[in-house]
Amino acid sequence: MPVCAFSTEAAKKASDPIVITSKMLTIDRKNNTAVFENSVVAELEEMTLYAEKMIVFYDKTTGHVTRVDASGGVKLVKKDSVVTADEATYYALDDRVVFKGDLKVVDRENSVLGERERPTSDRDGTLPDSEGSNSDIKK
Repeated sequence: MPVCAFSTEAAKKASDPIVITSKMLTIDRKNNTAVFENSVVAELEEMTLYAEKMIVFYDKTTGHVTRVDASGGVKLVKKDSVVTADEATYYALDDRVVFKGDLKVVDRENSVLGERERPTSDRDGTLPDSEGSNSDIKK
């Protein structure tokens, strides 16, 4: 299954607010999770994440989000970049997103499709292409 990592701004902290809207919400206080379903939108300071379902994991003591698992028509919009995939996991403590599945990255006029398992991040400015080599994405 294709995988891609996309790191967000390093200065962002796990305590920054995440505003999530959906048509349905189920909270499980015992497991410290909230399940958002049907047209879910998660807005962070630097990006917006869209999906049909998101499971939000939060710290019981602080209430801060630690992880968000998104599935079903996942799309992340950040500045001039749009990433679509089958699934994504946002790690709040590391401030990064890992994408899985049918991956497409569009950055301005550049487009990259992923078919292989090649994790990477924007730290080195490269993302996987369908041939298995890396394509530079200009910021």
